[in-house]
Amino acid sequence: MADFLSWRDGWKTEIEWVDKDHEEMVRRLNRLAEACDCGTRKTPCKERVLEALDALIEHNRRHFEEEEAFLRQIAYPGYDSHRREHVMQMAEFLDLRRDLERNLTENLGPQTLDDFKRWFFNHVIAEDRVYADFYHAQRADKGPAT
Repeated sequence: MADFLSWRDGWKTEIEWVDKDHEEMVRRLNRLAEACDCGTRKTPCKERVLEALDALIEHNRRHFEEEEAFLRQIAYPGYDSHRREHVMQMAEFLDLRRDLERNLTENLGPQTLDDFKRWFFNHVIAEDRVYADFYHAQRADKGPAT
């Protein structure tokens, strides 16, 4: 199966730890998409999907916490809005996980995966680029380190 999402260097923020985390997020999204495409055996598939979703949730939780600390450190003016997006996204991930666990959703379908991809592009690529630009502009204003 081809990757659900392929990392592109054009998505880099040029903040090394952020880019590494985003690349890992792409790997975890790909694992989730692969788990969703595991055929008709529902029980093994459900277990694989839950495992992949749990790994994505845990990665994103840690990433969001570190990102929010970074945004506070650089006094990013859009911090509150950015944090709200994180809170809403985590709530959606956790709601979906609970639904899967309770069998309200048999599996993650193509629409849900497309929603993940849209979220990745809208938040991770577009929104994170805004704070990265702010950060780089701050560093440029300070001039070379002495």
